[in-house]
Amino acid sequence: MSRVDFGYDSSWRRVRKTVTPWDANTSNWASAPALDRKFLWSGWRLLLETDVLASGGEAVLRKFTWGLDLAGLNGAVNSLEQAGTIGGLLAVRKYDVSGAPEPDDPVDYVYLYDALGNVGQVVDWSQPTNQAAAAVVAHYEYDPYGGVTKADGAYASENAWRFSTKQWDDETGLGNWLFRPYSASMGRWLTRDPIEEEGGTHLYQFGGNRSINAIDASGLTHEDRWIPEPSLAAYGGGPTLGDLFTDTRFPNCHSERWEFRLDSPSGRDNWLISLLKQKLSERLRVRLLFQKRECSFCCPAGTLHAGQCRFSSSESWSLAVELRHIPPGVGDWAYGWTASAGVSGSVGILWDGCSDTRSGYGCIEGRGCVGGMLRGKGPGLVVEGIVEGCVIVKLCAASDGRVTIQVCSSARAVGRGELLEFFRYSHTFERYWCSSPRQLAAIGGT
Repeated sequence: MSRVDFGYDSSWRRVRKTVTPWDANTSNWASAPALDRKFLWSGWRLLLETDVLASGGEAVLRKFTWGLDLAGLNGAVNSLEQAGTIGGLLAVRKYDVSGAPEPDDPVDYVYLYDALGNVGQVVDWSQPTNQAAAAVVAHYEYDPYGGVTKADGAYASENAWRFSTKQWDDETGLGNWLFRPYSASMGRWLTRDPIEEEGGTHLYQFGGNRSINAIDASGLTHEDRWIPEPSLAAYGGGPTLGDLFTDTRFPNCHSERWEFRLDSPSGRDNWLISLLKQKLSERLRVRLLFQKRECSFCCPAGTLHAGQCRFSSSESWSLAVELRHIPPGVGDWAYGWTASAGVSGSVGILWDGCSDTRSGYGCIEGRGCVGGMLRGKGPGLVVEGIVEGCVIVKLCAASDGRVTIQVCSSARAVGRGELLEFFRYSHTFERYWCSSPRQLAAIGGT
């Protein structure tokens, strides 16, 4: 049995780790730790690991060399930390600590990765005179949540850098992300998200429960993995408005989002919605949303600025109003039918930097939904289930004069739970069926 202690600086970086064994003879912890390490950082990149000697001095144990992380490798300019240094550890020089203040006999290890920045192999680069014959000294395979399913090689257990290029402690089985520890065996974080619900409604969930296709750079919020940017000739001269909002193949982007809503995100009414509900028996929801996204890419052949790397941007404004019926409660229970009807309008503008052209659109969407709901309360516990079906009709007009209509239907099932007001869990299943947009008219066209 051992006790593991960690020390952190004001930026949440780990600067010390000690492992102290239990002394059965004295029935107490040993007077001196069996392992005592210090860490020196530059930003979020570890540069130096030292071993604290019994004499009180320090000996260099490892030196670290870093390059571009996943974001930088896939288009972000000079990114060393945008992806949380995932995939950025190039090599480690390890020294044989013999007790002297200065180390000797360095060994160089080179790190190889999979597409998500997980360490797959470690190569000993120092031994062979022919580098092509360098030996693989560590090989790892992982389950979807980072648990090691296979580890081979002489350096496999000693190497601490594994899943997501993070430090892993064999004493605890935990990974050391920038802002909180992660357990691969449980597939979740051990502490709440420091940015609360801004990173998602589940404060302990890792990678949105789809870690095969997403990464969490720092322990705050997950993102889709960075995908190498393809030739934009496939876009026929540049991206569309929808591409800029949804396509992950444009990694060098800036986004803004402004939202005003009368009902609070937690579902508790503010003073304005309370005033309106005095006149309305249904629940009223109003949301005003502005989004802007600006992305850079290199213009393909055949465009005005072919070969140049320029910005394109998209902006949209939308307003949605919805009336919703919620069944009344009886004691600690509420159950019955739900219904909602709403209308929303949106306008958007796209500027194509490759052709110096602007285009726009305007849409009106109507939505009607019916379903059922069951909500129950108990001591410290709230559970809720909703099943709902919707029909959506969307009418859009583009700046080129085309007017289109599209009809969709959807089904949604939601389960939510809350325990002691601090632990919340929700799961949603949604399915959409949409017709192809049908052109109704071409205003001013031929």
